[in-house]
Amino acid sequence: MATERIRECLVQWLNGDGRDAPTGELRHAMEVCVDSANRAIYEASHANAQYAGMGTTLVVAAFRQDRLVLGHIGDSRCYRLRDGALQQITRDHSWLQEQIDAGLLTPEAAAVSGFRNLVTRAMGVEPTAALEVNEFQVQ
Repeated sequence: MATERIRECLVQWLNGDGRDAPTGELRHAMEVCVDSANRAIYEASHANAQYAGMGTTLVVAAFRQDRLVLGHIGDSRCYRLRDGALQQITRDHSWLQEQIDAGLLTPEAAAVSGFRNLVTRAMGVEPTAALEVNEFQVQ
């Protein structure tokens, strides 16, 4: 549901007003499309008992000239290949990442933790979802 709605929304925007829009407008379009998909998932999960509690994580990206505009929610990750090595370019929205960032847990301890699937952001679980959007130089 998330990918289908976001794809439809972004394709429509890119084929219309967004064709030559600057990256700032692309960032906003991503936020609008993700918000629309989030609302649809949230409403479906409250309208149908079999969907209760459903949610998802997300990575969405678009190239604009020499830039990659990248949005994400949750612990879905994006990597880039540089100098023969993969580098993670998203930061998980998770309880473990928050513990690492606060200096309360080492990455090594987090790797073996039983709490690896506790996300702090997800689509569809709240009426709104906070998409983190960043831009990267393309090589």
